Amino acid sequence: MIILSLVFFFVSFALVAGAQASPTSSIQPTPPTPVTAPVVFEGGLYFPSAEQAGRTAAKTSFVLRYRLSQDIPLGGAVRMYLGYPWQGRAMTVMRANIWHDFQIDRGTSANFLAVEAPGNQNFRLEQPHAGGLWVRQCGVELHPTSAQAPLRQGQELIFRIGDPGLGGPGYILPEQSADVHFLVEERVDSNSPFQLAYAAELFPRIEVGPTSTDRFVLYADSIRAPGERVRLIVQARQNADSFYSNSGIDRSFVGEVRLQSDRVISDLPQSITFDAKDQGVKTLYFHPHELGVVRIQAHAAADPNVQGESNPVLVRAQTHGDPQPQLLWGNLHVHSAVGGHALGNPLQAFAWARDTEGFDFMGLSEHCSMPGGNEFDWTLLRGLDEQESRAHSFVAFVGYEWTSDRAGHRNVILKHGADAGDVFCLGDGNRTRKLLTALEGHRAIGIPHHSAWAATGPMDWGDSLSHPNQPLVEIYSWHGSSEYPGNPLPMQQNSIKNHPAGLDAYVQEALRAGFRMGLTADSDHHMARPGSSIAFPERYARMGITGVWSAAHDRDGVWNGLTQRRTIASTGVRAIGYFEVNGQTIGQEFWSADEPELTISIFGTDEITELTVFRDGSDAVLQLQPNQRDVQLKWADPNTAPGELHSYYVRAIQADGHRIWLSPIWMRRTAANGE
Repeated sequence: MIILSLVFFFVSFALVAGAQASPTSSIQPTPPTPVTAPVVFEGGLYFPSAEQAGRTAAKTSFVLRYRLSQDIPLGGAVRMYLGYPWQGRAMTVMRANIWHDFQIDRGTSANFLAVEAPGNQNFRLEQPHAGGLWVRQCGVELHPTSAQAPLRQGQELIFRIGDPGLGGPGYILPEQSADVHFLVEERVDSNSPFQLAYAAELFPRIEVGPTSTDRFVLYADSIRAPGERVRLIVQARQNADSFYSNSGIDRSFVGEVRLQSDRVISDLPQSITFDAKDQGVKTLYFHPHELGVVRIQAHAAADPNVQGESNPVLVRAQTHGDPQPQLLWGNLHVHSAVGGHALGNPLQAFAWARDTEGFDFMGLSEHCSMPGGNEFDWTLLRGLDEQESRAHSFVAFVGYEWTSDRAGHRNVILKHGADAGDVFCLGDGNRTRKLLTALEGHRAIGIPHHSAWAATGPMDWGDSLSHPNQPLVEIYSWHGSSEYPGNPLPMQQNSIKNHPAGLDAYVQEALRAGFRMGLTADSDHHMARPGSSIAFPERYARMGITGVWSAAHDRDGVWNGLTQRRTIASTGVRAIGYFEVNGQTIGQEFWSADEPELTISIFGTDEITELTVFRDGSDAVLQLQPNQRDVQLKWADPNTAPGELHSYYVRAIQADGHRIWLSPIWMRRTAANGE
């Protein structure tokens, strides 16, 4: 069991039975006896999740003792909330089947909340409307009922969460990995906002997650020159890698892990030791010198069956004019509670991407048009890209998700957060033309998202086949794949939630129509844990990630790779993939008098069982079953003629079901005389 480091007064777990006070007396209460700390929490901080098949969510109880910082007169209120601290207030959480709302009426039922104010019974409890499926207000408010008996400064309030005193089973925890804060806010009258009176660090943060390790996941930098430093992240995980099974990080794992490589690496340690402060994630570095593909294997010293292998690291000499010196990985579609319908806060999301998943870049794309969402200051978000970036190791982007029931969803990513005021969100009634027109001339790109999803109208791709502000399209996320109708990864695991063929809702249909867009995959994560394999019900646990071929690991390099369509889409594995047509790289459009010749290189994380080259979106012109992890080949397309424009993209499927897509290249044949 891990004791998380929190700055608040913590006492041993105790349950104090008690019923809700009745607001009947108007007699001035006796002065309360102040508690010695403003916030005292009784209960556990970390609980096992139900991510193992057949297990159910745990139930527990907490007591939160809170000392008022000021008098709360008639008209004022105090509220205890589940949420996340942000800008001095508590943000709402989302979705009832993650963190459950309280109930104050049935003491024998789950999630019962009892509240006491010793020495003062002159208050009533109210619960704000919980909201819909997405925006949830999980909390309770205390309202004084007597002008003569306000809640006084120093008054102790006792919140019994999951109170078992009347026979209730306790508070039901989430079934998958998640975290939340218990926060208390005050306001002095109905016209004032609720605000945190004490620092957010004083309040408890509760987390659920795995408590056993079944395997290790290893992430390493993809491309390196001989002798260049490689970062390696080792995660202790529960559950096998699957589209359908959550696989969280076991923060309780401690012990020795032995490492080895299929190539000689002099400074790779033979073993590393996890201790409690690592919380299931360990980072180390090594310097390979031998050219070729390197993979690192790990297994627990105590149990060799608990094992894992890294993604491939391609060690190669740099050559003059090398078109892709680095392959960088990240997400461009990540939400937190700021946008009104997710968990966590933006700083958690960036830290998770940077330090836990080892991403090279991340884009925060909060919903800017979500009804009833949290109010927040966009000015602060504009500065997060610079604040959360790290020189030569992590690039942070900010943006927003633009939604339209008629034209589909797009993630708008800004090169610089300071540009947010120039290309701000447009309302739902607007069409794609208006959005793309607003983006023109700005350092912003709009990436169409889950275009196959039938909950919105068929994707309106816009009037321009090659729009500079729409260079990319998302082919996969935790919602599913939009590659082609009837694919094996339908939206939300249900074929009826997908558009039928013929409506131009799919990526292959858009490419066939002539649109020039590179391919991305993303998580659309709603728990501020981008890239992690922790999903909501009906979503895929395998999160998409995007690879960008970049000349440098900085903002300009990543941005140029995105806008030039030099991208790889993946269902979560960091396979290395690259191809050329007549020497031209992915994302490019060019003319040639020669017939198209493709050079393809893929270094997988498992055996590649199927490799397909698609021409013009949906024509499978080459299909192979390599059944090996590393594939390198050349193939010429004999069926083209002068004057024709063709696009080519590559898809590889591994034995474990993971998919990798390499963005298209466009080539127009010319006659021998160049016409």
